[in-house]
Amino acid sequence: GLLGVSLDSDQNLSGVRLSGRALDGLPNDPESLIQSLRLLAASAGTRPDQVTFYVDGLPLTQRLPPKDVIQSVRINANPFSAEFAEPGTSRVEILTKPASGQYRGSGRVDFNDARLNAQDPFQPYRADYQSRSFEGYAGGPIVRNRWGVLVYAGRWEQDDNVVVNATTIDPLTGLAGPLRLNVAAPTRTTSYSLKTNVQVGQRHTAAIEVGLEDKDRSTAGLDSGFDLPERAYTGDARERTASFWLTSASPTVLNEFRGRVSRNQLVDRGVAATPAILVLVGINAR
Repeated sequence: GLLGVSLDSDQNLSGVRLSGRALDGLPNDPESLIQSLRLLAASAGTRPDQVTFYVDGLPLTQRLPPKDVIQSVRINANPFSAEFAEPGTSRVEILTKPASGQYRGSGRVDFNDARLNAQDPFQPYRADYQSRSFEGYAGGPIVRNRWGVLVYAGRWEQDDNVVVNATTIDPLTGLAGPLRLNVAAPTRTTSYSLKTNVQVGQRHTAAIEVGLEDKDRSTAGLDSGFDLPERAYTGDARERTASFWLTSASPTVLNEFRGRVSRNQLVDRGVAATPAILVLVGINAR
């Protein structure tokens, strides 16, 4: 028999759809999940930092929703997808579950401690590390098949450490000496979201989602390993978003209007305000 030819975007070889068991095999933590999806999308030949994420057709601005809320993930390597106004590289398109389906909900608590892991060979001693995460969601119909609501929230507490392996000059003797430290760099993230969708008539659906995310970082900016602790900064990030979808479906055409309003606040404060001399390249001449 002849092979069927389809113009459906789901059938093109430049796209991969993950759902069901394939989606269950991905990490549960949102940060680990986005890194895994970034690497999967980059396997098509795109640089990982050029992978873009879309959630329900809108660019990702906050943390990924919990995996239990995700219905499917599509990795689209087609740079000329007709759905988007601009050409792009690999896109990760995430579709969340509708709010007006059946009643459902779940919760998860994750815990990790340094005593459960091997020691980093670059650390002078085993650093105190601990991570705690609390997340869950609940949703269901208010009026079955007409109006539903979906709520999820999460709290991520990470007591991480960064390694400082630098060389300093003694101000009294003028001699160089090594400096190896483990510096605590805790992070706190809180995220909330409320989504509701309403069936307006037989062919029209409206949805509204309100999201909030707060992230506090201490001792940030020491990722290179050569910066002294006083070069760190504290960061506070606040984001408030409101998204709106209006979908009109007919037997042959699907039209969707999407909009988003957001307010962002980012404040970074240096630990020390004194001038510093940064030596990016060292040259030994003899």
